[in-house]
Amino acid sequence: MFRTTHLSLLTALLTLTPVAFATQQNNPGAQVAPAELAVDPNRGCNIPFVEPDVAPLQVAPAASPPPIYIGGVRYLLTQEHMTATYQKIYIFNPCGNRPPIMYDQFTGYTANIPVDGDFSQPLMFDISGRASEDMSLAISCGSFSGQDSGNKFVVFKQQQTNGSCQTMQLTLTSHNPPKGVIFVAPTVQLNITVAEQLP
Repeated sequence: MFRTTHLSLLTALLTLTPVAFATQQNNPGAQVAPAELAVDPNRGCNIPFVEPDVAPLQVAPAASPPPIYIGGVRYLLTQEHMTATYQKIYIFNPCGNRPPIMYDQFTGYTANIPVDGDFSQPLMFDISGRASEDMSLAISCGSFSGQDSGNKFVVFKQQQTNGSCQTMQLTLTSHNPPKGVIFVAPTVQLNITVAEQLP
């Protein structure tokens, strides 16, 4: 009788799942429940994997920025004059038997603005503005270049570009790009002045 009971108890213990056995050890009076590790037969392995809720970023197409005429006029640019940039992000299934999930992750803005009036005279570049989140600003025009970072930007430089400033190139890079979910695109305002340097 004792032998039969002992074997029955041993068999029952061996058939318990690890999660259920641990539950009984911690609380002997608790009912034994099946393990909560879900196994997807389509994946063929026990590695938990939650597919992220990703969606494409909704950003309106960029409007053409106005050309910059050298002469002291201050131009206002916003994100509506810039083109949103992205990088491809791949999320791989840990079991390796499904194709990876791919989405475009927002990384920042770019803009190319035509400049007119560089006749090799000494120039003054005055750029200031702000963004709704921390970003890095890089701006150049011919041999001129400048940069700043944060959510407020100030770039000021006096330089003779010898006629090379024909197109101003602007890049804003997000410090904390979103993880693929729909979000509100950061707003940007930049004031740009390119003027002849006073003697």
